[in-house]
Amino acid sequence: MGYIKAEEILPKELIEEIQNHIEGKSIYIPKKVGSRQGWGTGTLTRKELEERNCAISREFSAGSKVCELAVKYCLSEKSIQRILRERKAAMKEEKVIYAYHVVTDRPMQLGQHILFDEEHHSGVYERVMAKKELVKDFYEHPERYDIDTLDYPLSVAIREFALEEVRAKKYPHYPSRMNCLYTSPTQEESQQWFDYFTGLGRPTYQIIKVKVKGRCFVGDATKCFDAALEKEENLSQAEKYWENKENPPGERGIVEMLVDGDIEVVEIVKEVVL
Repeated sequence: MGYIKAEEILPKELIEEIQNHIEGKSIYIPKKVGSRQGWGTGTLTRKELEERNCAISREFSAGSKVCELAVKYCLSEKSIQRILRERKAAMKEEKVIYAYHVVTDRPMQLGQHILFDEEHHSGVYERVMAKKELVKDFYEHPERYDIDTLDYPLSVAIREFALEEVRAKKYPHYPSRMNCLYTSPTQEESQQWFDYFTGLGRPTYQIIKVKVKGRCFVGDATKCFDAALEKEENLSQAEKYWENKENPPGERGIVEMLVDGDIEVVEIVKEVVL
């Protein structure tokens, strides 16, 4: 059985009433007889709560009323109002970040906005999800695969699923690698990526400066591991990526900065006509 903090899901006035009867103890609240399980009645993980609260905020901004949201998510109107206040405060606390991005798919325009969140995915998401069933088969029937000659797109998908599983469970405040823009904190570092992609023969159009209103994670691309046959090994390597501890002396990292949210192109730093 899972547990959840009362203050994360119950309105304050209800918690105070319960405290008149019991406090500092774990209690079990049974389901209503004959009722279906809704958003507010089950045991939600932190990730599920964050996704629910984001959805409530989006729907309210789109015109839904508090009373309608309360019915839809099986919460009191006071709980909906509290969630909206907390989301609004969190949005105000988000810092504006400036970063540099190497454009490889198609040229981008000054003033262009890009949005990445739970509903707006990157090309990485599409490529990885296309391999979902194959990744499942890989873990269920490892004898069918030779890790040394593993298809590269499958190897990447195995890695990215492991990275996303660890992020969702332990680091939900970081952007997802499948719903983000890959950037560099400095123009110099973005130039290194530009030269790298060009050297691979990959069409590389621009270096742009972006203004980010959202989340950020500064990682090390050298910690992007090769897939292993054992899932636990992949999860262990994924943990090291998100921890991003300092490298041993003599081992240089390669900075990659993941950003999500509302991203605006504010400057075309370099442009190449192909």
